[in-house]
Amino acid sequence: MLNVRLQKAATRAGVTLSTSSILPSWITGSGRPASAGPVGGDLFSMGGTSGMTGCHGTPGPGVSSGVGSQLSRELDRLHREHETVRRQLDSVQRELETSRTEAEAARAEAKRTQNDLVQARERLREVQEQSEAREEEMVSRS
Repeated sequence: MLNVRLQKAATRAGVTLSTSSILPSWITGSGRPASAGPVGGDLFSMGGTSGMTGCHGTPGPGVSSGVGSQLSRELDRLHREHETVRRQLDSVQRELETSRTEAEAARAEAKRTQNDLVQARERLREVQEQSEAREEEMVSRS
């Protein structure tokens, strides 16, 4: 999704993204900041080998500073959006883990309650049998 947005932004700016380039790792989720620049090779190119050769804010030959700054702003925006989504995902994962823990505790409590109920029924049956036996014994004595 981020790659598609980046491609669209580059297209709007009149720059093509090299398919052989390596995107900054923050796009792939490894946490590398955008300010560290592209990893290996040129990230952006205008046809041949010209393009953005430095950090995403530094245009190389063949790229106007307006295009470079536009792409830099777009990368920064995408980075902020990525961080926001990452925080939301982390929050949801924590909530999911909490819910799973609570559900497991509820299942365990339900199992204990069920076992207690079975034991109470068994004890009630025993008491009823003892009561009936005593009644029969008292009737036979009278």
